Amino acid sequence: MRVPLVDTICRQMVMGRVPRRIPDTRAEPSIADLPAVAGGGIGAYVGVPVTAPDGTPFGTLCCLSERPRPDVGEEDVELVETLGVLLADHLQRVADRADGVTALPRVSGA
Repeated sequence: MRVPLVDTICRQMVMGRVPRRIPDTRAEPSIADLPAVAGGGIGAYVGVPVTAPDGTPFGTLCCLSERPRPDVGEEDVELVETLGVLLADHLQRVADRADGVTALPRVSGA
């Protein structure tokens, strides 16, 4: 299913319109009408922004459940935040290495 960015829970979270933890997406009025929620595809959500050290956004990292999950707690958000920091660090290292590379020689037959 392709969903326009404007219709995503992650976008709503980054914009500050919804919390990082939503145990029951259908009970959250600001997103209940989004296609992925209204269509029954996402019942619970935990997501965090993934940013570079200078604050530049890389994107988001999220975990979804097809069903509501009343047991989703702050410890789940903390875990996803930790993974997001690790991911941001890795992406920044990859970007830093790429900045130093102007062109890689092609290897034929590899």
